[in-house]
Amino acid sequence: MGLDTDGNFKFAIGTAASYLHFTEADGVSIKSDSFDVTASVAKTKIKDKRGGMEVTSATLKRSTVASTGKIKYTSKLTGSFTYTEGSTTSSQSFKIKFQHVPDTDSADSVKAGEGLVQMWQEGISETDGNCGGNTLDVVTSVAYKNTSDNLSFRAVKAKFSDNMTSDDFFNSSDGEVVGISAQESSTGSGWCADLNIIRANVDKDGFGKVGYAWQAGKMDGYTRTFNIKTVYNSADNQTGNAYFGFNPHPDNSSGTNKYRTTNIDRMICNWAGPGQAQGRTGVAKVQRQQLSYDSTNNVWKSSSDNITFAPTNSCDFDNSSNSSTTFGGSGASITNNLISISDFQTNFGSQPSKPSPTLE
Repeated sequence: MGLDTDGNFKFAIGTAASYLHFTEADGVSIKSDSFDVTASVAKTKIKDKRGGMEVTSATLKRSTVASTGKIKYTSKLTGSFTYTEGSTTSSQSFKIKFQHVPDTDSADSVKAGEGLVQMWQEGISETDGNCGGNTLDVVTSVAYKNTSDNLSFRAVKAKFSDNMTSDDFFNSSDGEVVGISAQESSTGSGWCADLNIIRANVDKDGFGKVGYAWQAGKMDGYTRTFNIKTVYNSADNQTGNAYFGFNPHPDNSSGTNKYRTTNIDRMICNWAGPGQAQGRTGVAKVQRQQLSYDSTNNVWKSSSDNITFAPTNSCDFDNSSNSSTTFGGSGASITNNLISISDFQTNFGSQPSKPSPTLE
């Protein structure tokens, strides 16, 4: 399921920071205009140090956001990777665009501000039945806002058929990866597999809310979704609640929630088993684990849980009414101990808010 958003985000920011180092070393200023720093990047011998990574274009630009008058920094990187698996050598191209608008344009401008990271890898040798063919593209975006005491972001990552372009990858309105799939699109554009969404609002100490949703293929109809909320009550009392369930895709809501939400609205206990309900209607419940922080071992631990269910449409199983033995024996009946959707909504509250950076 892996969404290494943190790794991608750090790589993109690290790349932009590296540009500054390269250009400073070459005596280039970015106080205005746009600069081609490809030659400066090439001096680092990045191909040797990064195992087959070659940069073909690197630019930096300093401009002004028309609607706010704030300074914006934009870095763009284009290149390719060459790698070997067994006796086969393959290559893929990549592009990164990083836009950052600091609250205050100064030497400390990275500490607070907002922005957008866009990354896409093209021509990856991989066969996925949802996408067709044997090559595909992987596309990522991270919209963020960072203040002195809070970070909020939404990361979206998905696979696309290799015959699509960057115009198909990103929304024209906000620059993030599109939430609509190729199955739902009237034109056939959109993601085809492995949709990942993270929405987070966390304070400077790491407490807050995080939602993560994943959908395997364009025809699944639901995301599998994880939510967690942690609270700093006092120095010796930090608690949290973690939840798991499903949500329809496309979501019927509107605005920023539609297609790219991390909401939970049901539990589907029988995803692909015998007697599966038509449409996987599920039940109005979710799984929950209550958490407490063990400061001695620096880990979160489960203090209680509501995760028991049977793989049936009702999430329960009454073995006394079953005419044949189960699992090679008489077995025991199973009654779920999941919590209600209303309890989840009351305790978790609203979903993490999505930042909307102003970049133009």
